[in-house]
Amino acid sequence: MGLRGFKSKVSFLYVDVATPLRSTMEIAMYPGLTLRGEPGTTFEIEYAESVDAIEWNFLTSITLESNVLMWFDTTATAASRRFYRAVGQ
Repeated sequence: MGLRGFKSKVSFLYVDVATPLRSTMEIAMYPGLTLRGEPGTTFEIEYAESVDAIEWNFLTSITLESNVLMWFDTTATAASRRFYRAVGQ
């Protein structure tokens, strides 16, 4: 029911502030390495399908800008298993 000459719609949003929001956490494993060393140190990141492989495949070269760097392998999505190593240069 409105006032004469006015047509209006009123809607209300009810929010229960007493109920806390639910937080979620996801645990996942990401292929990557944590590299530590002096800034300026360069590493070549290599991978193989077994830890005792004779030949390792080059992925990238990384130069540390700080004492710690977390590197993630974005190319490993289709790989079933990879082992990594960082070779100092």
